[in-house]
Amino acid sequence: MKKILILSVMLFVFNPLINFAKARGGGTVVGNGAGKVENNFQFVYQSLGSILTGSLTDSSIELTKKEIDVIRLMLRVVYENKNKSDRLVFVSESTNPGFFNTGVYEQHRIAKTFLRTNAPIYINTDLLYVNHQPALDTDQILRILVHEIGHQVGVADHAVLDILSAKISMFTRKETSSHVYEDESSSKAIVVDLINMKKYFKNFRVLVSSQGNEDFELTDKLFDRFLCKSDSEYLDGSQVTNGHFEVSENGDIRFKAWLKLDCHDTNIESVIKYTRTLIINFDNQYNYQNFEVK
Repeated sequence: MKKILILSVMLFVFNPLINFAKARGGGTVVGNGAGKVENNFQFVYQSLGSILTGSLTDSSIELTKKEIDVIRLMLRVVYENKNKSDRLVFVSESTNPGFFNTGVYEQHRIAKTFLRTNAPIYINTDLLYVNHQPALDTDQILRILVHEIGHQVGVADHAVLDILSAKISMFTRKETSSHVYEDESSSKAIVVDLINMKKYFKNFRVLVSSQGNEDFELTDKLFDRFLCKSDSEYLDGSQVTNGHFEVSENGDIRFKAWLKLDCHDTNIESVIKYTRTLIINFDNQYNYQNFEVK
């Protein structure tokens, strides 16, 4: 059995590695999307508020004044459209020939929109999967959405938006953690992705993909538990870090990570920091069993 651990050290946003090595795919035609890549488009769009806000405070990506002004306009568009069901519309080019052709040199585009803030972003479903596997990771999805929303706020220059999307992508990749455990001889794999968002309540996601199970997210179940220690405390911030796999003598697999919690105590009006352990259990056939917080 071969163990592979992929870990990149970052401090903010979301995981650009959600195109799991063993992922299954699907696609929808005209609608809001139900497949893996479509769902990742929705997740990235929903995360754009925190991503764009965070990028404005990061001097290392060296935004120009014009880029800062564009990001502020984009933030307004994101918040105006975040609850609209047609903010993203998934369309098949093969069943709508020419829909994504916007010019001689821009045939077979993956996305398009218009130079107005309330326009939908149209996504070409024909380019989302290759052999039923996701063709885009979330970093690529982020770049696409930043580019298209840039058009929505009136920026027509593709080169300007490509540079801006690259800078914002650089910012998001400062904190991401993807962990893979696999047996190459049987093609079985477990993938656990840890996604951190700083200074927001539900500020991490835990995504799991394993043999014999549909991909699923543990985040809501984690937050259903009272992670702070007292009734007078509420969760003010959290982060999930230091993920790693362990194997028992009978071959059962555990994924362990630290939950770093900032709990605000209303009795003393102060933040108390806790570190707890998240354990995700799998059997020796790589099937998900349960999770614990200790």
